Amino acid sequence: MVANPLKVRLDLRRYRILVTYPGWNYFLSTIISTRSYEPGLEACLRLLSYAENHRENIGGKEYEEHLQRLLLGVLTMLDKLDRWEEYISVWESLRANTSFVFQQPRRPQSFDMERFTLRDEGSCIYVHFLWFAARRKEVIERKLARKRAGKKLGNLVHSQQDELSQAQIRDRWEQVKERIRYAERMSELVRNARNYQRTET
Repeated sequence: MVANPLKVRLDLRRYRILVTYPGWNYFLSTIISTRSYEPGLEACLRLLSYAENHRENIGGKEYEEHLQRLLLGVLTMLDKLDRWEEYISVWESLRANTSFVFQQPRRPQSFDMERFTLRDEGSCIYVHFLWFAARRKEVIERKLARKRAGKKLGNLVHSQQDELSQAQIRDRWEQVKERIRYAERMSELVRNARNYQRTET
């Protein structure tokens, strides 16, 4: 098994690198490529706890953006673990108890945004963040119905980590660790450039 990728001491700088672009993409790539879904779920929950405990230091808008990303991460891990009942329960609880939104231009009806629209300002709309996971929820509901009907699931379940060799896991882990190191370097360069611009102005 791959160790939990968050068996490190979190501070605000490392937390921000992990939950913002491109670090978050690389982090998810680590989990998915090594099929470390249980550690991935634990990591998402730990990051959520960190965000809640440091809410005042993170700030309102940034905090909400991070929560959206992390909650979708939890749903992704439950999906990959084929924990369908939990997925539906968490999804429905989030739909009923959160109002996080993202701004979008008005789209055709085929985008199915109407039932997720929380605010309408004419040229743009504010859509509940679970719109991103709406189609996936429908797929999982069909899988769950099939399971409850006692039908064969076949390729409807995800491959798990025990189907990979230790060498495959190590290779995939090393590849993504290098990407995370790259993300940290890029984040540092961007931060230094912004600080330089502030001092020049």
